[in-house]
Amino acid sequence: MLEVGGMDLKTWLMTSGTTCVRESEAGLVGGSIKMTQYTALVEHQRIQMLKEIWERKVNYLVAENGTIKIVYNNGKIRYQATRDLNGRKEGQVWWEYSNKTNEQLEGEFRHNEADRVSQFKHAPVRDLQREQELKKAESLRIRLGRWLLKDGK
Repeated sequence: MLEVGGMDLKTWLMTSGTTCVRESEAGLVGGSIKMTQYTALVEHQRIQMLKEIWERKVNYLVAENGTIKIVYNNGKIRYQATRDLNGRKEGQVWWEYSNKTNEQLEGEFRHNEADRVSQFKHAPVRDLQREQELKKAESLRIRLGRWLLKDGK
C-alpha cells in the first residue's frame, strides 16, 4: 500500500485539500489511481526529492586559519585542517551537526526556492534594461562623434 506523510494514500487524498469523499471519487479502483488525482502525489514527491538534493548542497565555504569550513544547507559543517594546528593533523576531517528540525529545513528550502524563482523571473528584465542602456550609450557616442566631426571641418 502506498503511504504519504505517514498516512495511507486514500486518507492523504481525502485530507490534502481534494474534494473527494468516497473511494470512487478519490480515483481508487482496484488499487490504481486516476491521473488527475495522481498529480498532487507526484508534486509532493517531487518537492521532497528537490528538498533532499538541496539539503546536501554546499551553502558556503570558508578557508581561514589553517582550516577549510564547508557549511551545507542542512546545517552540517565539515572542517578539514590544511596544516598542523591546535592538536589537529594536516588533512584531518571533523564534523559538526545541527539540531535543525524538518520543519525548519523545509522553511529554509521553500524560502530558497522562492528567491531562486523570483531571481530567474526578473533576470531577463535586467538584461533587457542593460541592453537598452548600451544602445542609448552607443547612439549618444555616434551622435557625439558626428557633432565633433561637423564642428571640426
